[in-house]
Amino acid sequence: MPHRAQAILNAIPAAVLRYDRDGRIRYANETAARRLRCPVAELEGKPLAEVTPPSDVRDLHVRQVERVFDTAAPVEYESRALLPEEAATWVRIHLAPEFDTDGRVESGLSVSTDLTNLKEGEEQLRLSEER
Repeated sequence: MPHRAQAILNAIPAAVLRYDRDGRIRYANETAARRLRCPVAELEGKPLAEVTPPSDVRDLHVRQVERVFDTAAPVEYESRALLPEEAATWVRIHLAPEFDTDGRVESGLSVSTDLTNLKEGEEQLRLSEER
């Protein structure tokens, strides 16, 4: 990846991952590495299942990645994320297909934005309105 593109992807606060058809991570930015508590070099080539604890959330994400490959259409969803050695967080995940020169889905991109502060604020507002 060109240096400038790498610098841009490492500067954004969203976790960015690229998956191949086998569900293996082929790219991870620094935010993804921090959230998964694993160095970038160790993430690349590993299946997501090896770097996240077993959970319904992980299974949902794997199914959504497969859906992108099967349908060639983007997917967006919100979910609680269970990350290694961390309290559950809320995330919005955008998954999008990447196409080869023949128009076939070659890889999938995942951009995950942390929504925890927003969800906690919504909950506090809801609780204050109930009083």
